[in-house]
Amino acid sequence: MRFGDAFSSLPLNHLHERAHTSSQRDVESVLEKLSAGSPTNLASGTGLSLIDFANLIAPAGQTLLEPLCAQSQAVTQQRFGKVIRLFAPLYLSNECINNCAYCGFSRDNPILRVTLSTQEVEREARALTDQGFRNVLLVA
Repeated sequence: MRFGDAFSSLPLNHLHERAHTSSQRDVESVLEKLSAGSPTNLASGTGLSLIDFANLIAPAGQTLLEPLCAQSQAVTQQRFGKVIRLFAPLYLSNECINNCAYCGFSRDNPILRVTLSTQEVEREARALTDQGFRNVLLVA
């Protein structure tokens, strides 16, 4: 199944309503479930439901940000360790239809718009590899 299809099948309206009607006790209940489970199982998504997710993002949980952050940090460190991963950006295109105030690619900026060809992308990727980069972030 493609990501777009999976995303479209989610009951987003129901989850949105649930998040806005959840109580602080609902949020605490999910935190208790998280505390009881192993980070390995929780990180893989087993044992948590979409309703649990809706409860975790509920406005009612705003006073529980510290325990939410602590749980998030524990799962992140369990899965990735204490590392920082750097990426070399590879700009595929600067063509954009958005007009973000902070971005140099904004639609209204009077700049030359370019989209790299497949051969140009390969050449740029080889140049990054030759410089020792092993992780590339594609930007368009």
